[in-house]
Amino acid sequence: MRERYGPVAVERMLDAAHALSSHGVYRSYNKKRLDLGQEENRARERREHEERIFNDLWRTVPVGPRKSVSDLSLERRRALLGLPQDDVLYFLEKSAPRLQPWQRELLRIVRHIAQYFYPQGQTKVMNEGVATYIHYRIINSLYNKEAISDGSYLEFLQSHTNVLLQPSFDDTRFSGFNPYALGFAMMRRSVSRTCPRSLIK
Repeated sequence: MRERYGPVAVERMLDAAHALSSHGVYRSYNKKRLDLGQEENRARERREHEERIFNDLWRTVPVGPRKSVSDLSLERRRALLGLPQDDVLYFLEKSAPRLQPWQRELLRIVRHIAQYFYPQGQTKVMNEGVATYIHYRIINSLYNKEAISDGSYLEFLQSHTNVLLQPSFDDTRFSGFNPYALGFAMMRRSVSRTCPRSLIK
């Protein structure tokens, strides 16, 4: 694609796609999806089918209370665009009027890559929380059994404290919530509620 459409155009498209890749996810991902050519064929077949079965008499059938023109227009646009749509990249791939086929294909590739990594993001907090909590428990247990020195324990505590640091929102270091701190707090709370006191110590 770089050779055919130029590196600048391809890089700009990839940058835009990656910027949007974390905003939305396709929740029914396990369903088989068609590639771009198959989707276009299906859309053409649907249009042809609708043209074949069109009957102007339906226009004369009375309906319920009339909706305003703006409401009908909004509903029609939402139906045509398939809104609401969770996956921003999928929506742009299928609905953006000015995209060329190669741009749609790039959006599709980035969308599939983002979807592959989606479960990792969903479990990140508890993964980090479990790892931090288990590490904390092991080091404390070793220190209580005098298997490590005071210096080693203090070195661990300093590192552990840095890992759990959650800057406030107005701090220059703030970049969102700290998954280690949140996961660790969740683990401590859940363990303290479910385990006997003798096992926590």
